[in-house]
Amino acid sequence: MGYIAVDLGSTNIKVAVYDEGFHKVSWLESPVHYVREGGFVEFDALGYAAAVCSLIASLVRKGGIRPEEVRQVVFTGQAESLIMLDGNGIPLMNAISWMNAISWMDERSVDECGEISSLFDADEIYRRTGQMTALPTWPATKIRWLAKNRVDVFKKTRHYVMLKDYLVYSMTGRLCADRSIATFTFYFDIHAKEYWPDMLRVCGIGTGQLPHRPPLRFIPDTLVFLPVVESGGICLEWYRNHFMKQQTLQELDARVAKKNMPGDLIFLPYISGTNAPDFEENTCGLVYGIRTGHDEADFAYAVMEGVAHLLARNIDEMRASGIRTDKIIATGGGAKSALWCQIQADAVGVPKEKYGGM
Repeated sequence: MGYIAVDLGSTNIKVAVYDEGFHKVSWLESPVHYVREGGFVEFDALGYAAAVCSLIASLVRKGGIRPEEVRQVVFTGQAESLIMLDGNGIPLMNAISWMNAISWMDERSVDECGEISSLFDADEIYRRTGQMTALPTWPATKIRWLAKNRVDVFKKTRHYVMLKDYLVYSMTGRLCADRSIATFTFYFDIHAKEYWPDMLRVCGIGTGQLPHRPPLRFIPDTLVFLPVVESGGICLEWYRNHFMKQQTLQELDARVAKKNMPGDLIFLPYISGTNAPDFEENTCGLVYGIRTGHDEADFAYAVMEGVAHLLARNIDEMRASGIRTDKIIATGGGAKSALWCQIQADAVGVPKEKYGGM
């Protein structure tokens, strides 16, 4: 018996097989391709789902696990990417290409964020959604954008779903929502545990267009405080792809490890703006302190360190609100780098206990 875990990543889709003792048996990954133009970031939902199924099938064929032995298929990963389905459950085409899903990285709805912010008191937004402010990341802002700018798509849309919802639907035929993911929509009331009617009216949609929440077992009266940093792990991927493309992340790690630390370059990791804890989408990245003796590995370390200090700033905000931090557990692709994990632990000032990633 075993489990299949699927990481619905923004950069790569990863699928892994774990045995009954949760030891990783085998894994595969596939890159995600985007069309980017003028703040729009779109991808192919049908192709994404096909890639997930293909990776699962390949692992089964490799002999890592037999289909009858699979106990569960578990999804994790990006939350806010939005897909519009027609009456037949087919993703509708979007604005700039044949792509049919709007990425969480898409920034088309900046104006709509301002409109929504003017309609609701900031305290009410926080009480209802748990979010500090309206951001282009949230699906609610993009739905309002569609209602104004793509009336053809808006009128044809029967259901608005998140990426994880769509993957479950494409594999099982069941249209349902993960409550933990619904909290990222900006139209879900985290205390009432239902969609927020006032925000739905602002978006111009009804509850019938959204997937229902099947009863799930949760720890009663428990919420997860989750500050999201868009310019996190993607910073190192961006840097390597543009400036150290010939080196793997493992080789990059090895070169950086030979440098004197901490470094004397300063990198502000705001290449996609920033949300928590500052919430300023117009902020830009910055490298400061460049001298002739610096090489590409120094810059790579500055990127790692800059992201670590952004993590530390968020931890400081949590501590200021009374949340105690005793340890860091890193997951995902960045957790493969013991060096980067140590840099993060040093910046936050707490010991590392366990790191894992697919």
